[in-house]
This record gives sequence, structure tokens and C-alpha cells, in this order.
Amino acid sequence: MATTSSTTRTLGVLSIATNVYLRYWMDLAQSIDRHVRVFDSVTLHVFTDQAKEAREFASTLKHCSVKVHEIEPLRWPEATLFRYKIFAEHSASFSEDFLMYLDADTIVNQDLERDLPQQLQESRILLVEQAGSWRPRNGARLIRFFALHPGAIFEDTRKIIVEGGRGTWERRRQSAAFVERSLRKTYVTGAVWMGTREAMLGMVRELAERVTLDWNDGIIAVWHDESHLNWWNAHYRPRLLDPRYYFFPGQRHLDELPNIIALIRKDEITR
Repeated sequence: MATTSSTTRTLGVLSIATNVYLRYWMDLAQSIDRHVRVFDSVTLHVFTDQAKEAREFASTLKHCSVKVHEIEPLRWPEATLFRYKIFAEHSASFSEDFLMYLDADTIVNQDLERDLPQQLQESRILLVEQAGSWRPRNGARLIRFFALHPGAIFEDTRKIIVEGGRGTWERRRQSAAFVERSLRKTYVTGAVWMGTREAMLGMVRELAERVTLDWNDGIIAVWHDESHLNWWNAHYRPRLLDPRYYFFPGQRHLDELPNIIALIRKDEITR
């Protein structure tokens, strides 16, 4: 397990930002520069086909440092599907105590919670429940959710009966991302995940191998890299964070949660 001292807690934030996503990543980087204060130092690892632009932008940040990793201008779905492989191949570049993956089209709206480093140290891996599949834990708030979304109780019931659980699970046994019905408990997002360096690199290496198995067999999992992450989640059962760490603006059932990290709205076609 990666260890930290009581005085030093460093974070590396990994993002892939090819083509138009570099512009989104710049907004993300500025938001991290404003809000990520619970770590002693933060290094942004950006994987991009526009290295010169990324390096020029890096000088505008006040608190974060940037390491630019030049890669090919990946298109959909390679840019999302091969992220584990890319990170595994660059594992020697990550020296930080903790690593966090953030999609380039996310934004940090509030300071990260003060106990997040301790949670990471204790849990080794933290994944985030997918906002559309998350339901309030409080009974009164759950009733309010179904009152606001009257069709949800029928859709939830259908999902559980037909698929075994909420979420878009890979149901083809031929895929390395296949999850047995009995294990389809809680669905997580592929947009935000984090952990100690050692645990994160172990996870990405394993998932890179499983994605390659599918690719060599001509299979693309139903929800790409997220499907493979949900295979890992179903089998290893790490600690989960609620959607405050991947907030969907406009979803009323999330109103009780802080909006710490959110998906941004995009007007242009990016695939």
C-alpha cells in the first residue's frame, strides 16, 4: 500500500484531453487550481495531442503543476476505452501519494471534503455512484424522490426484475466486462475514480488487460470503459462515494447533496 507521512499528502489528477476536449480540460484545471486545497501539492497529468498548447496554459495556474503527456489524437471510442492502457503505460510518471481520474469535461465547483485524503488512505480505492442510478438513503427523501419522479418506481422495478439492478450493465458473457446478475448491486460512474497510487495502478493494469481481451475478440463493452470499471466494482466491492463527486445539474433527487464535482453541459458534438 502507498504510504504518506502526517505532513505530506500529494495528489496526481489524470485526464485525457484530445481534440476539442483540451479546452474543457483547461476549465477543469482552473477549477482544480481554485478548489483543491486538502492536499499539500497537486499535479495535473494531462494526456493530449496538443502538447504545446497545454504547456503554455500550465503557466497560468497558481497552485497546481502540470505534466503534459503527448499522445495520438484519439477519437471515440478509443479515447475512453483505452484510458486504462494509457495510464498503465505511463505508470512510472506518477509519483504522487494519491491519484484521481477526472473526465476532461467535468468541473470542480467546491472545495474537496477535508477528510478525503484520510478516506483514500483507509479505503485505497474510492468509486462514485452513478447519479442516475443513485437513490436517497433517507426514507423521507426517497419518498420525495418517487413523488418527483413517479415513473421511476416502475423503471427501477423493471430494471431489477429484467437486469438485476439499476445501471447499464454488460450482460454479454462473451465480454470481459460481463457482470453476473447476482453481483449487479451498485452502478458507478467512469468519470471520477481515485485511490492510493499503488491501488490505482493495480486497478488500471488489470482493467487494461480486460479491455485488450475484448478488443482482440472484436468486442466493445456496452458502456466502454465504464462497463469494465463496474466489473471491477462488482467483484472487489470498494467503498463508494455518492454523486456529490459526480453531480448532474438539473436532477432534482440530487438537491440534498453538495455539488462538488459536476459534469458540464456541452453544446457541440464531441464524438
